[in-house]
Amino acid sequence: MSITGSKKIELLRELRILGDIRERLGANNEKDESRDATIESMDARELVATKYGWELGDNSWGYNIIDLYLEISKELDEENKNER
Repeated sequence: MSITGSKKIELLRELRILGDIRERLGANNEKDESRDATIESMDARELVATKYGWELGDNSWGYNIIDLYLEISKELDEENKNER
């Protein structure tokens, strides 16, 4: 079983990337929850790719992508282990 949507949304909020992902997916602004169902269905790789997809070119983008991917994956994996 995977992490619930509300926990995933809260994790992204804590990482301060929820608004960026929402807007990248077409939300009107960072508080617009209309894309949250899509976000809930995305895995860690898709979330990070969505966040940084338009920011490529910055020298630190690779480190940011890797760090966020690892942090999200770790949280999702721990949650999955706890649900078993």
